[in-house]
Formats: sequence, C-alpha cells, structure tokens
Amino acid sequence: MNKTARVLALSLALFFCAVASVRAGTLLPGDSLAPLPFGAVSAGATLVADTGDLSYTLLAGSTVKGTGTIRESVFSGDTNNPNAGLTFIFEITDVKTGDIGRLTSDGYAGWATDVVTGSGSVAPESATRSTLLSDGGDTVGFNFHPQVDVGRSSSFMIIRTDAAGYGPGDIGLLDSGIDSLQGFSPTATSTAVPEPSSLVMFLCMAGLAGAYSVSRRANSAAQSQSV
Repeated sequence: MNKTARVLALSLALFFCAVASVRAGTLLPGDSLAPLPFGAVSAGATLVADTGDLSYTLLAGSTVKGTGTIRESVFSGDTNNPNAGLTFIFEITDVKTGDIGRLTSDGYAGWATDVVTGSGSVAPESATRSTLLSDGGDTVGFNFHPQVDVGRSSSFMIIRTDAAGYGPGDIGLLDSGIDSLQGFSPTATSTAVPEPSSLVMFLCMAGLAGAYSVSRRANSAAQSQSV
C-alpha cells in the first residue's frame, strides 16, 4: 500500500470507529491509566507529519531479539482533542520477529496529555507517564499484555496535546531487547524534522565532503614534502 493510501486508511479508520463519543483519558506526571478509553481523530483533522514505516531491531547486547516496523503521525485541527493542540498517533505496523511489550515517546514535559486507543489489532492494556520529578512527566508509555507478536500490528495509540508545534523526538520499543528511533515530540512551535531519506543523503554528502577534505590535505602535504 502506498503512502497516500496508508494515510487515507489511517484517517478513515480512526474517524469511523469513534466520532460520536470521546472520553477523557488525561495522564498527569506519575499517572497510570488502565483500561484505556477509546477515541479517534476527527474527520476534519489535517496530517502535518508522518514518519512512514520505520524499521526497528530490538537488541539485547549484540543479540537480535526482534524486528518489525513502527509508524508515528501528527495531526492538527483534531476537534476530538480536548486540549486543542496537536494529536500524536503511534502504530506498530508489523512485527516480523520477536514481539513488543512496551512503546514509549518522550518530550511531553509541560504539555497536557490526553491518551486514548483507536481501532486496530492488539490494543495496549495501559498507558503510563513517567514519575521522575526531574523530567516533569517527559515520557508517555503504552504497555501490551499480551505482547504484539509475529505477524500482527497494534491498535492506534493516540496522545492528544495542547502543543502548537512538533519537533524531533524518540520512540522507544522494549521487550526482551530495546531500540530507539526518531519520531516526533510536542513543541511550542514546529521545527524542521528531516525525512529519513533526506537525513541519509545529508550524512552521505557530509561523509563525501569530509573524505574530499582529508584527501586534499594529504595531497597538499605530499606536494610540500616533494618541494
């Protein structure tokens, strides 16, 4: 399925499953919420950012414990969002090996977080927000029991904030191994987040520039010695 079709399917699935009634599931720092209330993104919401399917590899030391794909999307104008800001949506799109027991996202310190679950296969049984006084409830996590196992995907995990913008953030995946991927986090104003392909191209260009610089310095040194 191409990106446009996936985005349309995501929007329609969330809309038709729960447009009429949306219950609050507010998480304050240190809170735990179980069971999760059910909710959806409103029909008029606009997709403003999307990671596409990101490949993950769960590692325990150097041992691979699981592989698959994860996706995060950000919507504005979600009238079902009681906090009137951006809505962040996560989905484990495919577990290829191993399983997933917990997904986390950071950057929520200082922001309201109303947490619900949408339609999908395996729903998280609970959501938590970190308790550390030093981080102000920075991390929101979704817990699966049973885990999301091979060949399956998760339900949509929805965090509705009062943030006006978004920037780079971390997505953590945990079970018998761990992995961390770049996603999105709420911010006061939106900042540029490079797409994975753009980031790879930038790193390649930076590497080529570095190699050229080293080569030129080596040639200059060789010429100096021969004079």
